[in-house]
Amino acid sequence: MVRGELKRHHGHEEDTAGDGFFATFAQPAQALRAAVAIVRGVQEIGLDVRCGLHFGECETIDGRLGGIAVHIGARIMALGGAADVFVTSTVRDLVAGGDTQWEDRGSHELKGVPGSWQVWRLEKLDVSALPTPLDPARASSVRESQRPAAARKRRRLRVVIAAVAGLAAVLGLVVAVVAFATGHLFAAPAAPLVNLLKIDPNTNSITLRQSDSYTDEHLPDALWIVNGALWQGVNKGTDGFEGFVRRDIQTGVVQQKFALHTEPSAVAIGFGSIWLSGLQGPDSIQQWDPVSGRVLQTFTVNGDIVSMDPGTDALWVLGADGTLFKVDPVTRTVIKTYDSKTDKPGVVVALGDKIWVCDCEEHHLVEFDPAADRVARTLSFAQSGFLVGLTDTSGVTTLWLLDPQGATLTPIDANAGTAGQPIGIGTNLHGATVAFGAVWVVAGDKVLRVDGSGPTVTKTITMPAGFSAGSIAADPETHFLWVADCGCPIQ
Repeated sequence: MVRGELKRHHGHEEDTAGDGFFATFAQPAQALRAAVAIVRGVQEIGLDVRCGLHFGECETIDGRLGGIAVHIGARIMALGGAADVFVTSTVRDLVAGGDTQWEDRGSHELKGVPGSWQVWRLEKLDVSALPTPLDPARASSVRESQRPAAARKRRRLRVVIAAVAGLAAVLGLVVAVVAFATGHLFAAPAAPLVNLLKIDPNTNSITLRQSDSYTDEHLPDALWIVNGALWQGVNKGTDGFEGFVRRDIQTGVVQQKFALHTEPSAVAIGFGSIWLSGLQGPDSIQQWDPVSGRVLQTFTVNGDIVSMDPGTDALWVLGADGTLFKVDPVTRTVIKTYDSKTDKPGVVVALGDKIWVCDCEEHHLVEFDPAADRVARTLSFAQSGFLVGLTDTSGVTTLWLLDPQGATLTPIDANAGTAGQPIGIGTNLHGATVAFGAVWVVAGDKVLRVDGSGPTVTKTITMPAGFSAGSIAADPETHFLWVADCGCPIQ
């Protein structure tokens, strides 16, 4: 049963050592879901499991993985009891989101490990509570019913699973009640999983698979294409956001790295530059050279920045209070400010001589006319979410609203000011882009092509095992799509 769940959640069994399993996972979310699946699954055969997960770097010693990360995983596991899933703060932060609920189990000193470690117990995953420990009498009855008569005898099973390399996790199987399992840990490094794909939109097929250590786990909209290069925001290891890499647009191979430990609040591509906000403060903007990655200029606006978009002659910057800043991309100065009349603005889209501001949490889309210095109209719709782009076909301009919570994609006719019929996309929605006459939606284990103002899903491209599509970018020159793995749980 353990091996079945490891395979289903893309874990790799490195070794067994009598009373122990040792496995590696490429991503924290996969290990967490494997742990929960084993917790639930083994109760069907009268057993309980305790789990301890830790994320950290491991050392290769004589061809085998070891080091402090493995040790921490084992110690965290040892703190748990029957049906427990314990993790360090590192793992909790990496998989944090609305689909998990945690109980603080306090700070602990781990034997042989310096310092104190905050420990958390997983209570819910995907709104479902973890099971309580089995009653000993019930567990014994279940085990007896599961075994052939000739094999019915008392046994004590203790299993340790340690997932290391990218993630160290240790799970101990016990019989009905708490027993602190120990075991020997042996492993070899797992092969790197695919983290970047190239897709041909003409054939809707995957033409290239890239595997390297640069990932954008849980980073939204982490891919951009500018001046013939593919840029990607990356976070690696336990340090969170680490900066950007510039990749070859043909091969996806990393050509240059840019260390940057502050995640930008907004990114815009236009006027031959990359514009990043929030790096030197919430009101700051940096202009980067897309070839060298050199900072050309840093300047500020009078407000915290939530979104930016290049227009025909200006960079439009949206403040958290709804203020619109019109910025000259040559002098990097604010030409004029406007009040967009929005309460909780999220995204600004410059479209011709009009500026659209998505007050998406309030279910409003505001069309602002800078020439008249007024709101031209306000559209209301039932969906929430965020704008992902626009299409302009036969004089009909359509804005697209992606609602991850409602699992819908809604076309909004910018000319008529009406919202069309939303289309149900399904779960795992992370982002989308408009390119090559269609809307392309990244949705975990698949990429969807949506055509027409109807709209209609015309193609589903299945992702490789272990790959969760989270970011997408389109290259108009080579006419290819690039998709990055976000490490997001697939529901």
